[in-house]
Amino acid sequence: MYTKFNSNLNYLPRIINLIVALFSIAFAVQFINLSKSDLLNHYPYITPDGYEWYTNGVYFFYRLFEENLPQLTVLRPPTFVIFTGLDFLLGSSGYVLGCLFAFSTYYTYYFSLKIIEFSTKTTNPNWALMTALALGVTIAPINYVKVYLLADFLANTLALGSIYFIIKFTNTNLNRFYWLCILFSLLAGLTQTYTLLSYLLISLYICIYCGNVYRLNGILKFSGLFFIPIIGYILLTYLWRNSVSYLMTPENFTLLKFTTRNVEFYKVVWPVFIWVPCLIIIIRSAIIYRPFEIIHTLTIPLFITALSLMTLSFFYQWQESRFTYYVWPWLLILSLQLISRFKSLLLFTSLALIISSFIVPKNYWEPKPKEIVLSTKNWIQQYFSAVPIDRKLIKCEPGCPSNTWMADQNHHGTGKTLSIYLQLLDK
Repeated sequence: MYTKFNSNLNYLPRIINLIVALFSIAFAVQFINLSKSDLLNHYPYITPDGYEWYTNGVYFFYRLFEENLPQLTVLRPPTFVIFTGLDFLLGSSGYVLGCLFAFSTYYTYYFSLKIIEFSTKTTNPNWALMTALALGVTIAPINYVKVYLLADFLANTLALGSIYFIIKFTNTNLNRFYWLCILFSLLAGLTQTYTLLSYLLISLYICIYCGNVYRLNGILKFSGLFFIPIIGYILLTYLWRNSVSYLMTPENFTLLKFTTRNVEFYKVVWPVFIWVPCLIIIIRSAIIYRPFEIIHTLTIPLFITALSLMTLSFFYQWQESRFTYYVWPWLLILSLQLISRFKSLLLFTSLALIISSFIVPKNYWEPKPKEIVLSTKNWIQQYFSAVPIDRKLIKCEPGCPSNTWMADQNHHGTGKTLSIYLQLLDK
């Protein structure tokens, strides 16, 4: 009986992988359904930034064929813009971005799992760990960011992929992993700048810890893992910004100010979105602390990375909870690798993640204490029960003052961005 039960448990990892894959596919199918073959007109989850990302993609497509184009309001980084341009090329159907969302969800799980395996020196993680990780990358409340037309989900996946490939390279010394590592880190930086920081911090520690300076065919190859992405990022960003006409670029660092203005905001955001991994880290450190077991391969760099990104988001003078999404995968990996051998704690983590998914703020972007309830109508239920909307852009001329979506015509307004989009469609 025990042998049969044990045999059944052996199938659980495959089942968990399959569930994550099915969730990813379901996510993509719903994205395509909500796009209704005209994404910018029908997809309901678009912020002002989202309009800019997609309009940049349309601009990129037309820029390949002609020069006389209207000036963009905000120029976004190129990686995600290329994907929005490809989606437009296929009729704004949502197929390209839907598949990208599916890829991101599944490979966030896959890369995270492989990083945990490396950190804990295991090749067959138990089903309890995989369950907790699967819940963390699918139903945890911070994943609400994924339903929006934003680049954050892709940036995190690419950053995780860069760490996965540097691990593969240090273990195999194969050149293809070397260049994949550089490629993924560069693409991550060219999606959202902050993700390049996580790569630089963690990859440096991996190379030093593993003692692979000589295995990396000398100091030049070792240095290439850091300097090629940095130089590539600077060079490609310069070329990108000098290839089109625009008014401004996103303010990544100018909004950083050393002030306590955001204390009240993050006193609500962090307990709502990241309390589970933080609680696990505290329990692991305080209750079953063992000095020679707590320091896994990546404990220190993961902690430094999570703390650095939390610090940046805290001092960044723009109050949106989505910035915590950049912290999430590293904090989740850190907490799970610390308890990887404690099945009871892993099961507790899974239960806590399930409970956390039912903690529902009225506004996920800016949660307020009095507007947080326990409910089944969380972001997942809202997304999969959503229906396409009609912004009536098809009948709209550029400017179109009668359309409420076009009302904000200032230099960074939704209306201004949509006016440029409609001008491009007239080409």
